[in-house]
Amino acid sequence: MQTEYVDIAIPEIGDNQVLIKVEAAGICHSDVMALQGKHPYRIPPVITGHEFSGTITRVGSDVKDFLIGDKVCVEPQIGCGECIYCKEGNYNLCNNKALIGVGEWIGAFAEYTVAYPSMCIKLPDQISFEEAALFEPLSVGIHAVEMLNIKRDSNIAVLGCGTIGMMTLAALMTKRPKKVFVSEISESKRMIARKFGDICTLNPNDQDINTVIMDSTDGNGVDFVFVTVPVESVLQQAIWLARKRGIVSIIAVFESSIALDVLYLQQGERKVVGSSMYTIKDFYTAINYRLNGFVDFNNLITKKISFDKLGDNIERLAKGDMKDEIKIIARL
Repeated sequence: MQTEYVDIAIPEIGDNQVLIKVEAAGICHSDVMALQGKHPYRIPPVITGHEFSGTITRVGSDVKDFLIGDKVCVEPQIGCGECIYCKEGNYNLCNNKALIGVGEWIGAFAEYTVAYPSMCIKLPDQISFEEAALFEPLSVGIHAVEMLNIKRDSNIAVLGCGTIGMMTLAALMTKRPKKVFVSEISESKRMIARKFGDICTLNPNDQDINTVIMDSTDGNGVDFVFVTVPVESVLQQAIWLARKRGIVSIIAVFESSIALDVLYLQQGERKVVGSSMYTIKDFYTAINYRLNGFVDFNNLITKKISFDKLGDNIERLAKGDMKDEIKIIARL
């Protein structure tokens, strides 16, 4: 498959919708998977893009809380509002939710897209459009961390330190855990990870990760392991790194089912949990992190491009190029 640029009409909005001029958008691994035909629901032909910020240029007649000219970031999903998960507040798990950049809902790799007011968050003036585009992936990390009871005496491993690994690390460090281990093959990414604090960064190509972590935890393993890359061997390693009664959190989106050592999980009373996307409260936490200096997006935006370079960069990422990039941001 390949990317292409097409002319489309500016979307129409309903009475309870807003039209947003996209100002900045980030490339997500799911956009790459869509190009490769591997994503479960971003199915070509589709205008993808869901990590973005923009300016409201039109408001529906029923919209009360937003005005033309408001600067916003957007939670790119909305639940049905009727199912058990929506009523519990867990609309990220709604079976009938709709997402920007899926199906006919035009994504952020376009000049304009549509959103509902409940999906929009007004941005403080001191936050740039580029930074605001990172609140979506940061919310992924926050959601995964907040699901678990992480304490100051917790030992933690993060396997993979791309965008989501970095964002998970940022959320983790607010908990001030005892020891944090990061496994990442890219030296430049390991260098950036160390900027978050006292972190032991490991190169799985050169080091026996299991031995290092076990030796550092008295042979027990870590309390929590976060899997942020969809690689079977990494997930298998995560199971072995978790101590008895430890928890493995899967954030990465895997393309297929994987067999796990069930006996090892059962005998050690280990748990494997999934973490899927976020809810709006995670976005507000993300904004709070930025305003209070818990995360420096300048370290994480490793490349800025113009809109006309989006396709080329997605295709290069799909080929395995640019392995050291963390977040590529396009300005429209």
